[in-house]
Amino acid sequence: MRARYPLLRSPVFWVGLWLMGFLAWAWRDSWRWNPGVLCGSWACESEWGGVVVLRANGMLSPGVEFYRSPSMAPADAEVWQRPFFLKSEGVFTQVPVWTRRDELAGMRSFYELSRLELRHEPLGYYRVYVPYWLLMMVAEVLWVGVLVWRGRRWKRCQVISEQ
Repeated sequence: MRARYPLLRSPVFWVGLWLMGFLAWAWRDSWRWNPGVLCGSWACESEWGGVVVLRANGMLSPGVEFYRSPSMAPADAEVWQRPFFLKSEGVFTQVPVWTRRDELAGMRSFYELSRLELRHEPLGYYRVYVPYWLLMMVAEVLWVGVLVWRGRRWKRCQVISEQ
């Protein structure tokens, strides 16, 4: 009788389990808080259930700056947001978007909010949004694939060592 692959002793198993737990925590936390980092004309944030990478055409911060602010996501926002890539339309206005509460009142998706925000920014602003559910799905497929590959490789080594 051949031995089974020692799953609980596999570092790949434990690292994957830790990664899934971290992504689930980040997904949950992104609905309550918006942590992020600014570096030059780039920003990376965790908000509305996903990761946002923003590129501005000017300097956002002269150095590296970390921040954390309360989330603006409404309680009835869509949980399963879709990924997107947007660029600004160049219709720049002096009034910040977040002061227009009447326009923000019915928004349930981050895509709608981002489209509105980038419509009022000068040309050169870009925003990429990847939801945590998609990151978790990709990580899980890769994790299971590596575990299956390691299990088959381990079995092949067992067969060779028995001969």
